[in-house]
Amino acid sequence: MKKPTIPKITNSALGDFTTPAEVRLVRLLPGPIKRVWEFLTDPEKRARWFCGGVTEQKAGGKVVFAMRH
Repeated sequence: MKKPTIPKITNSALGDFTTPAEVRLVRLLPGPIKRVWEFLTDPEKRARWFCGGVTEQKAGGKVVFAMRH
């Protein structure tokens, strides 16, 4: 049985606009998936790491990034 090929993921690509209302970002982040997911979905943790804002916890939910740098 042939092993599936896994594309190499790098963080050099900026992102793709898949539809007029959607952007797809693919990143390889260090750490266990559970911790990475917590930092993406918990507004307080995400604010310390990346940016604050509200995230609706559902498919197609609204995401607001509040960047104050």
